[in-house]
Amino acid sequence: MPSDELVNILSRLTKIAEKKRRQILISNDVLRQKVDISEFLNNDLQQNQDTDRKSPYKTIYVTLHNLGMQDEKNRIRWPSLRYPLHRRLVNYSLSLFCSLLPASRFKNYLYRMIGYRIGRNVEIAQTAILDPFCPALIEIGSDTMIGSFAKIFSHAYKGRGEVMIGKVTIGENCRVLANSIMGPINIGNNVVVMVNTSLTPYFRRVKNGTVVGHDKPTVKDIDILS
Repeated sequence: MPSDELVNILSRLTKIAEKKRRQILISNDVLRQKVDISEFLNNDLQQNQDTDRKSPYKTIYVTLHNLGMQDEKNRIRWPSLRYPLHRRLVNYSLSLFCSLLPASRFKNYLYRMIGYRIGRNVEIAQTAILDPFCPALIEIGSDTMIGSFAKIFSHAYKGRGEVMIGKVTIGENCRVLANSIMGPINIGNNVVVMVNTSLTPYFRRVKNGTVVGHDKPTVKDIDILS
């Protein structure tokens, strides 16, 4: 079942689509078949409420289709799925300000104030970026470290009127090292994401204790001539 915040976004989209008289199709990472968004909310969501929340088939993200091309008069701009303009400005401003701060309790306090779900003793390095699109869709567990220039996104615009939106969950005691990139995903506890590693679109789940990254470099003995 999608997260509550994601359901709120889809509900807002349904109302906008009705006003613009536009049919929006939706697919998810489990069942990739496109269905009408109203059908998804009324039928699939209701059926999924009885499933085990720990099921490996729980939805991580959805893809919205047919939002419209640039020149279509009744196209739906994906930024309108978020918050009112003043709230978006606050989120973006504070998120940018936080990215310039070194890891600290004050920085975590600001992130929580915006809506990010930050655990205890989390360290988010300077220049790391958390997507301000919908802060409530990003959750970072206690004792986790996010390295410099790491980028965590809860959405991705795919062009041609398609956008992917989902929840990012990072477990406890994880290390997300510098320059790594991830989109909607569920990461377990004690996971290490190595430097310069892209998790999206290759993974939707990472198990506890996993190390994700490149193969270790080979080491060869070199004779040094004097």
